[in-house]
Amino acid sequence: MKMIYMHKNLIDKNLKTQSVFKDLNEKYSNFREKIDPLDFDRDESFDSFAEHINKYDKILSDFVNKNNISSQRKIKSSFYEEICSYLFAKLLKNQKYLNVYTSGICVSLKIGEQCQIYQETKNVDFCIGQEIKRKKDKFSEIVTLKRPIIAIEVKTYTDATMLKGIQHTSEEIMSVSPHSKTYVLSGYFSSAKQHLYSIQHVKAFSLRKNKNEPMLSEAIKAFYKEVKKDLLSYLSFSSSPKTGKITTD
Repeated sequence: MKMIYMHKNLIDKNLKTQSVFKDLNEKYSNFREKIDPLDFDRDESFDSFAEHINKYDKILSDFVNKNNISSQRKIKSSFYEEICSYLFAKLLKNQKYLNVYTSGICVSLKIGEQCQIYQETKNVDFCIGQEIKRKKDKFSEIVTLKRPIIAIEVKTYTDATMLKGIQHTSEEIMSVSPHSKTYVLSGYFSSAKQHLYSIQHVKAFSLRKNKNEPMLSEAIKAFYKEVKKDLLSYLSFSSSPKTGKITTD
């Protein structure tokens, strides 16, 4: 399984046209040298991880401000999305039936009059899933479905409107993949607590207590352990014999 590094891909793309990204690329490489060896099965790794991502986050903020780079270019947000890649690369390394996706995630299936299969898809910031190959109909070529298992929406911050959109995506994902789990990982939450309590089937994690505070190792560890637990639970359930009493928890 090949991991997706969306922030690195964006840096490489900008390197071709803007020389200012050369210095950022060097700092990114130094940052990766420090975090790639970390083993997240060891609790002490999360303190070191938080220290390094906070330092690099500050480097990114200074870079964006100095060079007047708009948020639409996703320099900062792509880094937050890539945090999931760092956390789960080793966990997923030997899972040959799983893949990581950011686009074309199946959220709905329709069956036509001639038993054709139609799918609706969405982009998800970080999705662990499986590829399922089926014929669209008896005359056509095989179509590939990207089935979501763990869907993670990653935001530099999250407000009430964003939460509503994430809730809607979660409902769509569960309709096509009932045992899937949806998360939101946010730099911080700008919405009131009652909005967090109103969402269903979405597990929300905030990396910071407040906007200008550092990201916390405890929050990163809690997020990692929860995703790992849900993923291993799914893998255990999907591979177990379907006889006797079956539970999904």
